[in-house]
Amino acid sequence: MREPWGRVRGVHTIDHFLPVANFPAKVTEYHNLLYACATCNLAKGARTVPDPLAVLTSPAVSVAEDGTIHADSAEAARLIELLGLDSPESTEFRMLWIGIVSLAARHDPELYRRLVAYPDDLPDLRRLRPPGGNSRPEGVGHSALVRRERDDLAAAY
Repeated sequence: MREPWGRVRGVHTIDHFLPVANFPAKVTEYHNLLYACATCNLAKGARTVPDPLAVLTSPAVSVAEDGTIHADSAEAARLIELLGLDSPESTEFRMLWIGIVSLAARHDPELYRRLVAYPDDLPDLRRLRPPGGNSRPEGVGHSALVRRERDDLAAAY
């Protein structure tokens, strides 16, 4: 489990960006696979959704100190609704963790580092190979492990 602050209802799984129910030929296509928590994977189901990595990390999405999440684009709003990211439970959970991380930053630097740092066991993409080979070998040089080795990786996410 990579995200220690996540609502643990299951572990992370490999999901298909384009659902296999609608795109059966893409079941083993490397570019169609993504890392997702089991909760989001189940919520998405057979729906085709916008790319969460692009949409939820864009300037169109912001989180306030009270844990509320705001979307300035229809695509982000749709994804937030579909994944239940605006539910009272999710908002309360975000507010709790915003407070915990803030307290750790002020009073416990080691705990803060543990909460926001990259994990020690980053995967070595130079050795891992998807079925059919790596169709994007240039990405290996941008991986977190290689960036850490070059001393080019930020201390925290």
